[in-house]
Amino acid sequence: MHRHCNNTHVNTLKHILLLTLVLATSALCSSCNEEESAIGMGLQDPATLYAGTNDTLYGSAMTLLDDSLMTTNYSLGLLGYVSDNVFGTADASIYTQIACTSESGINYANSTIDSVVLSITVNEFTSNVGRGAVPLHFQVTPLLSPISTDHLYYSIDTIATDSKHFFNGTVYVTPNKDTTTIRLCLNSRANALFEGKTYTKAEFMAAVNGIRIRLVDNRQPVMMTVNFAAQNTKLTVYRQYHESDTTSEALQDGFSISTGARHFNHYRHRYIGDLATFNTNRKDSVNGSQHLYLDPMGGTRIKLDFDSCIKAFHTAHPNAVIHYAELLLPVSDDSPASAPPDDLLAFRCGIDTTSYVYDMIDPYSSAGFDGTCHQGSTNKYYRLRITQHLQKLLRDGKDYGTLLVINSRRASAKRAVINGYAHSNPPRIAFVYSE
Repeated sequence: MHRHCNNTHVNTLKHILLLTLVLATSALCSSCNEEESAIGMGLQDPATLYAGTNDTLYGSAMTLLDDSLMTTNYSLGLLGYVSDNVFGTADASIYTQIACTSESGINYANSTIDSVVLSITVNEFTSNVGRGAVPLHFQVTPLLSPISTDHLYYSIDTIATDSKHFFNGTVYVTPNKDTTTIRLCLNSRANALFEGKTYTKAEFMAAVNGIRIRLVDNRQPVMMTVNFAAQNTKLTVYRQYHESDTTSEALQDGFSISTGARHFNHYRHRYIGDLATFNTNRKDSVNGSQHLYLDPMGGTRIKLDFDSCIKAFHTAHPNAVIHYAELLLPVSDDSPASAPPDDLLAFRCGIDTTSYVYDMIDPYSSAGFDGTCHQGSTNKYYRLRITQHLQKLLRDGKDYGTLLVINSRRASAKRAVINGYAHSNPPRIAFVYSE
């Protein structure tokens, strides 16, 4: 295949012979077992199923800042730090209400508070520390004003906090565990929110503004995905209820920081190297000739431009029918050593609009590669099926650009660097067509 917009015609007999060989092999295997099986079907490149002409399009690209993300009330959120020598550092903190789960409110007039414990369930860790427990410095701080029930909060939003904390200390956490629950025993200032108090449900929400949860240093950079929907993500009050001067009963009550409680994430990025311009100018872009950067948490996204090749191909082949097309995105050797993001999303740009590429909104085109990361013979790469997207671009004869972002970029801190458009192994669209 030639670079840029040159066509390479392939003898269709090769595809027929290959398909015949696959069918013959399937028949041989099925003679040993009459039951149908899908084993091995996912190993075949879908492009080999089509007879036609193979071609490849190359374009230009740049890295842009992502839009500020709306983070209100998502079931998953981020907490902690991530750091590497390519992107720099980023941190995530959580702002949340504390909701009374009892419809009748609370009556602690005859209760003594033993302890108040904040527990959070973690589904995933992004960490460049070794195995075993590591010390993490948490702060839990009361908010000075309430979280609005009418306002949608974004990743750039914050709420002022008190100078005194409910918790300010170190706990040991094992980041290599798949799922764990972190428990923070809050201090006497938190106990005072409850001891001797009587509130209706609405009165409690009005009296307690909420809390901010964060890690306060990056000596042990660990980012965790918090599961707000988990049963153990909550605030628990342990108390002694006194019926008389001589008898008492040990009780515990759960308060929600998910259901019935509004919460949001705040993200902060400190870029280095190529991306340092974004620290001072949010309107800048970074040329993608060598590297393209994908950073979650409202970080960075990639814009691809195949306009010149689309126009040239459309002129040469105005009646081309696209049988199969995929966007190939090789992961750079300079990408951070941690695991890359699981999958990507693609958006088509219009003059004033942005929307999913057609292949992602059509349920009948979900087969094939959907933006997941694959291990090739020498490097990792992403594959996105874009057959309908390419057909539409060729029908229009122009390309306003394709945007790439990390899927679940509010819930995972995984980052990736993609080879630039001038690299020997650049991003490209490989496709099969006939006319």
